[in-house]
Amino acid sequence: MAFYSITYDLVRNRDYEKIARGIKNISNDYWAKPTASQWIIRSEKTSEQVRDFLLNYIDHDDILFVIKVDIGNWHSYNVQKSAIDWLKS
Repeated sequence: MAFYSITYDLVRNRDYEKIARGIKNISNDYWAKPTASQWIIRSEKTSEQVRDFLLNYIDHDDILFVIKVDIGNWHSYNVQKSAIDWLKS
């Protein structure tokens, strides 16, 4: 099981609900959203598989970045308590 940070820029058609639905699906609804366009998920997939899955939820001009993270090594400032609690659990 790995943790990934997913960030994106939706360019023309900004369908945030669609990308959110994809992220929730690929993570089996195990995620936190520490900032407006960043999600942290837990998945059995590789970063490449996560990216490829999410390509179905964005447009060709959008930007998507998926990176594996060390969930035990992070710090934050002014992040919502619910995201902090998720990251600590």
